[in-house]
Amino acid sequence: MYARFNEFNTSSPENCTTVEDDEIICREDYAVESITPHPEYDMYNISRPNDICILRLASDVTFNDYVRPICLPFDLVIQQLPVTDEIFTVTGWGETEERRPSDIQKHVDLPGLENDACNSVYAVANVTLTDRQLCIGGLNGSDSCRGDSGGPLMREVAGGWYLVGVVSFGARFCGTQNLPGVYTNIAKYLDWMETVMFVEQYL
Repeated sequence: MYARFNEFNTSSPENCTTVEDDEIICREDYAVESITPHPEYDMYNISRPNDICILRLASDVTFNDYVRPICLPFDLVIQQLPVTDEIFTVTGWGETEERRPSDIQKHVDLPGLENDACNSVYAVANVTLTDRQLCIGGLNGSDSCRGDSGGPLMREVAGGWYLVGVVSFGARFCGTQNLPGVYTNIAKYLDWMETVMFVEQYL
């Protein structure tokens, strides 16, 4: 398994792309050394709590103008910011309105909602969210979709970008009015993430 960086168009046979100022950026694949799912994740739990895992790459990533690390919300001020009616950004190559994966990475801005909004609409499926999940979206024609799972939910704060969620699941028909998506709440997993990233590698 590998993780690909510098991908601009998955349908292009060309490995390199010319971008601004005639700069040439080429795809780079990094081998995945290990995959660590959350120990309490249960694939048979329809509410999908603890839907998160960490991939450790076998080598360091080369950063450029198009590949940068994103901040994690360790700051309590960031963690305590309101969710309801705030704007979040999700990106991915998932299905579009044509019901097929996108060739280029898409992004969409979505509003945050109270978790009760998701609990209400998904009650028929016996789904119950906890504070370890986020309820986002519910707009007609704008949503994450199949193929976006595991992708980032981000918010901009004072000019900086923070990874606040991970795409988990949503309605069968993406982008349906009043059927928001469900995201794993990164802030609730920071201790576990630190253990995996900075402690377990030395055991």
